[in-house]
Amino acid sequence: MEPIIDHYCSLADAVRRIASIVSTALLGHAGEPRNRVARILLARASRTLHSLELAWRAGNYEDCWVLFRALLERFFTLEELHHTDEFEEFEAWSFVQRFEARNRLMSDPEMRAKRPSEEHRVAPDERTHYSELKARAVVWRRPNPEKVARRLGMPFLYKYGYDLASAGPVHPLADDGDELPALPESAPTPTEDDCVVLRNSVLALTLLVQTTLNASTLAWNTLIYDAVDEIRRALEAKDKHRVAAVFGSIAAIDSAEGLCRPRSQG
Repeated sequence: MEPIIDHYCSLADAVRRIASIVSTALLGHAGEPRNRVARILLARASRTLHSLELAWRAGNYEDCWVLFRALLERFFTLEELHHTDEFEEFEAWSFVQRFEARNRLMSDPEMRAKRPSEEHRVAPDERTHYSELKARAVVWRRPNPEKVARRLGMPFLYKYGYDLASAGPVHPLADDGDELPALPESAPTPTEDDCVVLRNSVLALTLLVQTTLNASTLAWNTLIYDAVDEIRRALEAKDKHRVAAVFGSIAAIDSAEGLCRPRSQG
């Protein structure tokens, strides 16, 4: 199984590299809510895939499905934001949610005593911004993953991805595993079935990369789309030559000038 392990881990590295290239490029155009939100969701998803790979290498396959579901959650969220053009509403709602969560924590006398004193303070501009958003009665609701998948013509992403991962890995079942599993001295060798979650997770991040490209205000060099396509072909081929082609396409991106530009207004 060593070659197939190296194959999928190499592709995980490759898609994270592309995600990093796109996220870095978006930093220069962060004035637009679309670009800010897409960059943050993509960067977080890339870190999630890294954590998933570490869990996979350790043989914690059930935990990998939990992280895979988190990847799909971000994909469905970005897709819906792109569809509804509610990036500003999402940013406002997110600020309110975080502010109120922190306020509940800091308002609890027992918890306040256990936190460093500097964390008690809320910056005046944050409080003012919160008051303005509450006065506007900002409303945003998390998308329904099943409906998003159906709208995309990819109901399998929900049925055999998000929902399947929810039934057991995320939500407990009586037959989750041994009551007291032994801790292996070394990571087990994954089977073909164990490889599915890593393969699907790499694919999920390619979907999020592509949605980020499409949702942003920028027109992107086709080399990036080509690299994403190469990764998808390599996932199917399981061929070392395909992996070489993937990293060749990334090298072309690294040496290219002008990875993105503002979309034409015409």
